[in-house]
Amino acid sequence: MTKRAVVTLAAIALGAGVFLSCPAMADRSGRCDKVTTCNDEISDACGPHPSKSCVENVINQCKAGSCTCTGEPGLPECPVTTTTTTTSSTTTTTTLVPVSLAGWWRAQETGSAAGAFVEVTQTGDTVTIPVALSSFPGQLTGTISGVGEFNLTGVGYPCSNGPLYPGRLLPGASLIDGFYLCPPPSTVFFGRLTLTRCTCHDGNTVDGDGCDATCQVEPCFTCTGDPSVCTPTPDGGACDDRQDCTTGETCTAGTCGGGSIVVGCTDTTGVWQVTTEVFGASLSGVAEVVQRGGIVTFGGIPTGFHGAQDYIGTIDPGTGTFDVAFPSVDFAGAIGCPVFSPLTGVAGVNALSSSGTEYTANRPTFCESFLLAVTGTRVP
Repeated sequence: MTKRAVVTLAAIALGAGVFLSCPAMADRSGRCDKVTTCNDEISDACGPHPSKSCVENVINQCKAGSCTCTGEPGLPECPVTTTTTTTSSTTTTTTLVPVSLAGWWRAQETGSAAGAFVEVTQTGDTVTIPVALSSFPGQLTGTISGVGEFNLTGVGYPCSNGPLYPGRLLPGASLIDGFYLCPPPSTVFFGRLTLTRCTCHDGNTVDGDGCDATCQVEPCFTCTGDPSVCTPTPDGGACDDRQDCTTGETCTAGTCGGGSIVVGCTDTTGVWQVTTEVFGASLSGVAEVVQRGGIVTFGGIPTGFHGAQDYIGTIDPGTGTFDVAFPSVDFAGAIGCPVFSPLTGVAGVNALSSSGTEYTANRPTFCESFLLAVTGTRVP
């Protein structure tokens, strides 16, 4: 199966949802495409002129495994519905079930190589995240109803009025990105926090046992259960080489390879020389791009007021169109300042161009915005 390819070059702009074509989706998401496999389900749930939010919720139900558009055994047909009985009639109401976020995730602060495994629990659309980092030793809770922005609050942190964690859930429901802080006047405790969904959890941080140090299933292994038990894939078995623009790989002596390149697919993984133009200045830098499974991180993009930032978001590998952003503390220092500064553009195999907005509380209580442009070329 052709694997999805979505790039993280910067954070998604203000909760924008991105729909990916089948070649761009994750392995399971390929069975949740809005144009083909889920078209009838979307029509039934959302009507002949569906809203973007209704379509997005049906697709996210399918991608999260709450239901199926392709008749997978053990799952109800999408979308999940409830039946309400009244004295005069029986009414069937479409219930857009929140994306399931329960399970193991890896929490990590920007700038730190260390991370911590946390078990997220969920009741309805109320999510609880026990973040177990030494500098972030508390618990976050609140409502995450689907892809887009949210705002969680916390307990057990070194500030009298508890922290805020505004963030966003990226399409595919495999990554959460946000910024935590103690509300004013105690804004000294703050930082960026990302959580990546685990595809396995064996309780250790050792590579080579099938479940790697970042809780992802390694090529040529199959992992089941909690704690995960991983078994090698026999020779000739299908595998995923963790490259977004290859397909048809198989295992040979424990090594995944032998696939072919997907024609027209853009994989931006690698090192890029980038230039940011903002308020008349030209800022240069070297960015490391990591693209994997619908999410891309463009690490080290120069900005006007926030230094080098990691932009995280999505990309359509078929067109190279990306939508990324980074969060900052400025939303707490100025009225009306958004949490995320967005960047959108197009990436090719060896070049990219984009434009966006950087928000900053440069003046007390006043949010300023600056247009910026980022261009780049791949370093050979």
